[in-house]
Amino acid sequence: MLVKSVDRDAEKMLMRTVNECGRLPAQEGLILFCAFSKLQDFVSSKTLNETLKSVLSDREAECYVCSDHDTFIYWKSSVKDEELVVIKTIQDDYAQAFSSVPASQIFQVFDTRSQLEELRSLLLEKIEFLTTNTAPQDLRPDIPVLSPIQNVLLKKSQERRASRSKIEILIVEDQDFSRKLLMGLMQKDHVCYGAKNAAEAVQYFVEEAPDIIFLDIELPDHDGHSLARLFRQYDPRAFIVMVTGNNYQKDVDRAKENGVNGFIAKPYSKQSIYNAVQSFVQSHLVTAS
Repeated sequence: MLVKSVDRDAEKMLMRTVNECGRLPAQEGLILFCAFSKLQDFVSSKTLNETLKSVLSDREAECYVCSDHDTFIYWKSSVKDEELVVIKTIQDDYAQAFSSVPASQIFQVFDTRSQLEELRSLLLEKIEFLTTNTAPQDLRPDIPVLSPIQNVLLKKSQERRASRSKIEILIVEDQDFSRKLLMGLMQKDHVCYGAKNAAEAVQYFVEEAPDIIFLDIELPDHDGHSLARLFRQYDPRAFIVMVTGNNYQKDVDRAKENGVNGFIAKPYSKQSIYNAVQSFVQSHLVTAS
């Protein structure tokens, strides 16, 4: 049982998950909204994770913890009334917290096959509230420069490129489904590495010097554009393809400013991924000649 917790930009991250579900209408899943901000006692995400593991023993779940402690729990389910078991278990584990507030005021269930629009409306309300009541700035720290040791490791990795028999690809994508989808499309013919955040991406970049980098713009710990700028600064030969769920012109413009080689909007298609890899192959042949 794996419980993935998201506590940074949880509302926006969940909106991306909801949009992914919308592109897969046959996906059976439930999203349980828990208005924990209405409770007097604090419900810790760590303890909640243990509760979920006891109920959903053979499934993966994702917890999106908002800044006001409201929590969204997403899991794939085909079991009738399973959400009632989850709610009952949470109530039992936090009996004191629920002693003065009825469950009907705390819990709301959304079916990913039929109630995504209602869920989107709720998320948009929370996002609008946060936008209005927080400072309009990105609090994520800037991408730091590579340390001297990292720089040495990167140069050694770059030297190994000439002896490679396969193209090596780094996929930087925080959404598990999208990352696994991309890797599944390419790992038969290429060596693939998957990073779920900027920290992991930098580590793979330094240790492997990938030929191609598919880089998501929205990452939980850093801005994808800043990461692209770092990659381009330290490795001019890297072939960088920006990936986004929002095809905004401002993102395209920033990507061009950072010298990236391509731009793909979600949802992915096999052809768009193939075209990006072929573009690298063609540019590599031109450089070699």
